[in-house]
Amino acid sequence: MKLNLLTVTSLLCSLFLLGSCAKDEPQGNTKKEQSVAGGPLVSIDLNMDVAVAEFNEPEAKAQEGRAFTSPQTPVTVKEGAKEELDDNLDPISGKQQKILSLLRDKFIENNQTIDVVMHFECGTKMANVVTKMSYDNSIGRYRHGLVGDRNINVPQEILIEMGTTKTAKVTIYTGGSSYDAGSERFTVDPVMKEVNLSSLASTPINIPVLYVSTGTELKVENGKLVPALPSVDKLKPQGSLLLVTFRNNMDQDVTFDGITAVSNNYFGPNDQSKKTFLKVKGSKNTATELMTEAPRYTSNYSTAVHGGKDFTYFAKDFSTPQFSIAKGGARSDKAVVFWGIKGDAAAVSSPAANGLGDNGYLVNPSTGLIHVYAQNAQIGGQAITYPNYSVAPIGGAHFSPESGKAYTLNCEFYTQPRQALGYLDKGYLYKDGTWKHHDVDAGGQTNDPKYYNSPTLRNVPLVSSAEASEVLAGNVTTSKGKMYVPNQA
Repeated sequence: MKLNLLTVTSLLCSLFLLGSCAKDEPQGNTKKEQSVAGGPLVSIDLNMDVAVAEFNEPEAKAQEGRAFTSPQTPVTVKEGAKEELDDNLDPISGKQQKILSLLRDKFIENNQTIDVVMHFECGTKMANVVTKMSYDNSIGRYRHGLVGDRNINVPQEILIEMGTTKTAKVTIYTGGSSYDAGSERFTVDPVMKEVNLSSLASTPINIPVLYVSTGTELKVENGKLVPALPSVDKLKPQGSLLLVTFRNNMDQDVTFDGITAVSNNYFGPNDQSKKTFLKVKGSKNTATELMTEAPRYTSNYSTAVHGGKDFTYFAKDFSTPQFSIAKGGARSDKAVVFWGIKGDAAAVSSPAANGLGDNGYLVNPSTGLIHVYAQNAQIGGQAITYPNYSVAPIGGAHFSPESGKAYTLNCEFYTQPRQALGYLDKGYLYKDGTWKHHDVDAGGQTNDPKYYNSPTLRNVPLVSSAEASEVLAGNVTTSKGKMYVPNQA
């Protein structure tokens, strides 16, 4: 027992001496370094760097007067490897999808220094320390601290727990809209941005993407904290980006005011100023958790049992109502960018997994989906009723977004194909100089097919091939309207 006490005392003395010596050296802005653990802080040199993963490319916005400045992510758009799909879901040759891209180099250029939260965990001890990292061009990564000052104020109890044999796992957090040390959580404001694809390619938009590192083990060596393993820690983006684009395949120009999206697997975007939070494990939170206040709804008719029962919907109005998309299938320059997090729905299931036999048109109710609807879609100032876009979506997909990935959903306005209905005309066409429509009376019993099966009513005249060709060409109109042959219906 005495040996243990002497060992601890010796370690404490060395740590106090280290802290005392460090006071004579420049400390930078130490007022920004906070800890959730109780007891004194010890200033110790931290030799640690972190790389920015390919998905991460933030640019800092000026946020004066805040204790924690969250780096923002510049997002641009580029041509994707995949092509857009036509009405038959076949690739359109030469028409590449637009996809979102994060500018890693731009992030580094605009964020030579970033504020981060370092989560230390060793045994039962843990602490969250707000500190800084600066970009080191010589190694192409961010290093802890500033040039000439790599010290960090770590709670003494963490270093005591580490001693000289244990390691502490350190996870780095940054990004978002802000960080509150009192509640140990990051906040992300709703992301629903109207963009122009042409300008987005050259002028990125800033999005408050959250980043969490893969984590690294640190050890005490020669009075310094150094990595215990040679692997490089990486900052990885949380949540996923969604780009929604539009095109008009109708035969007339279309106007609409914005869109409404519905999903059971993509939460966060909302028009009610509800925020998304990343809670960091510590004295306030029992675990690290990414969650959102965005509204959730549950249908009493949902049969989902493996997730996907809750859904959300969010509307994005355009800055100018009645935005017009020209006919002809060209992609609109206007688009919308969202950032959100995955729900608990599953990826698309096979028909067998759905328990629906060979019926591949039905999906498991737990499957993740997203539908996009146009707001106030019109042609020539009149509501479009064919199809009825008040109930018919302009885009939809199975959706199981992975954190750190960007997705594109191409929406379109289309002309609903004519459909052959389950009945035939109760009469026939004949040509007596002009085309005429002969109604069948059937004794007034017009709704019962049995009255149409009689020698008289079966005596329907035939037409010549020339007359049939005339109908096929679409040149026949009677008092009942324009006539078609079945394969034109």
